[in-house]
Amino acid sequence: MRTIADLKYRFPISVIEGDQQTSNDAGRIRVAGTPAIQINTGWGCHLDAHMVGHALDHLPLNQGSLLFIENVGNLICPAAVDLGESHKVVVLSVTEGEDKPLKYPDMFAEADLMLLNKIDLLPYLDFDVRTCIQFALRVNPQIQIINVSARTGEGLPAFCHWIEWRASLMRRPAHAEADRVDARFEIFGFAGLHVLTNRTTVDETADRYTISMDLDTRGLASVFVDLTSHSEVHGRLGRDASYPDAYRADVRRNGADRHYGLDYRRDGAVINASAPPSLEQPWLVAVEQTRGTSSLCRC
Repeated sequence: MRTIADLKYRFPISVIEGDQQTSNDAGRIRVAGTPAIQINTGWGCHLDAHMVGHALDHLPLNQGSLLFIENVGNLICPAAVDLGESHKVVVLSVTEGEDKPLKYPDMFAEADLMLLNKIDLLPYLDFDVRTCIQFALRVNPQIQIINVSARTGEGLPAFCHWIEWRASLMRRPAHAEADRVDARFEIFGFAGLHVLTNRTTVDETADRYTISMDLDTRGLASVFVDLTSHSEVHGRLGRDASYPDAYRADVRRNGADRHYGLDYRRDGAVINASAPPSLEQPWLVAVEQTRGTSSLCRC
C-alpha cells in the first residue's frame, strides 16, 4: 500500500491480487483509489498466465502504466510459472530465518530483487542479515537486495526508485543502452602492503543513476580492521545537477553488522534510515548542501 501511494502520482497503477480465498487485499487497494482485480485460486497454489490474461480485460492499462501482480504467498509454486511479468520480486521477512534462500532456491534464483522485510524487528530477533544476503547471492549472484519495513516505511523509497529505474529502461528505444562504468581500485599502504579493494559501478539511464561500491580490507590490514561493505545510492539527474533519493550501506566491521541509510525527500528533508539507529551525533545538513551530491556517509 505504501509503495502504491508513493508511485501513483508518477504512474497509472493497476493491481492483480492472487489468494486462495477472500478479496480482502484487492478491496483495501481499491479503497485507496487504485484499480485492482482479485483472483481466488481455490485449491491452486499459484496464478497462471490464463488467469492473468482474463484479469487484464477488466483493468485500465494505459501507455506507461505499472501493473503489480501479487502471486499466492508461497515460495515454491509461483517460481516455475511465467505470468508475462517484466521482473520478479521476492519478499522475505526476517521472522522466517536467514536460510530461506537455500531451502527454497528456485524462487530466489528467478527473482530480480529480494525485499528483506520487517527489519524493524531486528533488535528483537536472532537474525543475521549478512548471512541471509550471502545465501541469496549464492543462489543468484545477480539478485539485488533492499532492506525494508512495510510498517515504518524504511527502505521503501529505495524500492520505489528501483521500480522507477526499471520503468525508465523499458521506455527507452530498443537500441538504446544504459551508460555504465565499472572501476576497481587496489589500495596499497606502507611498504607496499595491500590494504583495501574498492569496486565501484556507476549506471545512468535516462534521468536516473545508481552508484554502487564494495569495499574489502586485504592482507595484514584485515587483521586489525576486518571490513566488508556494500553501499548504493540512487538518484535523479537534472539538467545541471544530480539529486540523491536514497543511500543504503551494509557494513560488517570486526564481526559487527551495521546497516546505514538515508532517504532524501523531495521537500528537502533528509531522513535517517539506519538499522539499528545510530547513536552518533547526527550531522545537520542543509538541503542546499545535498544538491549535486551522490551520497553522505560517516566512515
